[in-house]
Amino acid sequence: MVKKTVLAISALSIVMLLFYAFLQYEKMESWLLTPSGEEKTVKLVDIPKGTSVRAALSILIKEKLAQETPYLKFITRIEKLPEIKAGEYEFSSEQSPLDMLEQMAAGRVKLHRFTVPEGLRITEIAGIVEKAGFGKAADFVKMATSAKTAKKYNIPGDTLEGYLLPETYSFPKDAGTAEIIEQMVSDMNRLWSQKEDDQAHKLGMTRFEIMTLASIIEKEAAQPDERPLVSSVYHNRLKLKMPLQADPTIIYGLKKYNGNISKEDIRNPHPWNTYVHPGLPKGPIANPGAASINAALYPAETDYLFFVARNNGSHHFSSTLAEHNRMVQKYQVNGERAE
Repeated sequence: MVKKTVLAISALSIVMLLFYAFLQYEKMESWLLTPSGEEKTVKLVDIPKGTSVRAALSILIKEKLAQETPYLKFITRIEKLPEIKAGEYEFSSEQSPLDMLEQMAAGRVKLHRFTVPEGLRITEIAGIVEKAGFGKAADFVKMATSAKTAKKYNIPGDTLEGYLLPETYSFPKDAGTAEIIEQMVSDMNRLWSQKEDDQAHKLGMTRFEIMTLASIIEKEAAQPDERPLVSSVYHNRLKLKMPLQADPTIIYGLKKYNGNISKEDIRNPHPWNTYVHPGLPKGPIANPGAASINAALYPAETDYLFFVARNNGSHHFSSTLAEHNRMVQKYQVNGERAE
């Protein structure tokens, strides 16, 4: 009789324990699926490397992104939850704890954006990267102007100038210089396929020469529809073995530039000066966008050899020196402005 009573009590205890566990599970599951109830807010939360599920939930509670609960200790026992990835996350008080756990498990971290306009030098891009919070500009310049880095990416020049694609980029806040440069070069490489190789070969040029020419076009063409025309001028000059005489190439090699090109600057024998040296300069003078690369590959069919700014953002293109000189007198000497 006593034995039966003990067995009955034990069975009842097990039932009660199971019922208690079920209640805990139900409450824990309800908690996981319920937003904090706080007024709508968005917070950035840093999750350190090696953070456990329980520790991550504790952080959410501390940040008032999840409700206080006495059942937290049961979470890793009764739920099979994925591992947490470290990083900076953007969470909303309208998310449930489970939503946020899934976000951390997927590694959907907060991304910080910055935009690199077309036609900037490495040094100028470095300043944008630093301003966006991704390390020091000096570190970016050092890596991007290293011959070792250029060799790593099979670039024939001594730097990555010309091979950093102007684009809007998004990176987690802990992205390093190497990761950013890798992405920029990779994105530029995606613009170049066998089709571009074939067209460059048809023109009798290498990719490096096309990128160099594209960088000059990027700096010279003020309006998108002028890119193929500017390209035609330089292709025509190259065919005739005329000096390119591109002002931006002078500027690129100057240690100091005050906004005006002097006669001394024109005579400066630095390796990018296309007034002094025939043909293309030593390498790219900026980082061109897709449109300028395309213009370098597909110039307009013209007999133009000259162009001059018309003081309204556009250029006048000429086939003869006599016409060009008249336009220089009109727009540059007399200061007239085209309508």
